[in-house]
Amino acid sequence: MGQAPALGGAAEGVAVVAHELQAGRGGGVGVELPAGVRRRDVAVEHTRARVQFGRPIGAFQAVKHACADMYVEVESARATAHHRDLLIAHIPTGAEGGRLAMRSRT
Repeated sequence: MGQAPALGGAAEGVAVVAHELQAGRGGGVGVELPAGVRRRDVAVEHTRARVQFGRPIGAFQAVKHACADMYVEVESARATAHHRDLLIAHIPTGAEGGRLAMRSRT
């Protein structure tokens, strides 16, 4: 199995990853998260306000499960965005980035 070609020089790998993360290519989570939170909040409010068969539709098990799934998806996206932000904040630069890149090649 051959070795994959390197992307740039020894010290450039960290810079490439940093650029991609800072450019928002870390999954697009940061941009979509507020919209997901808003959709979840609107859906939950609707399940509280809408009444069917004399009960709010949020009282029905299937609707509860759908709301729980939305909650998990939004919170997972929030955790992913937080982790991406931590990675960006701790990207080594300059000489430290070069040493890290050299260590990763050996």
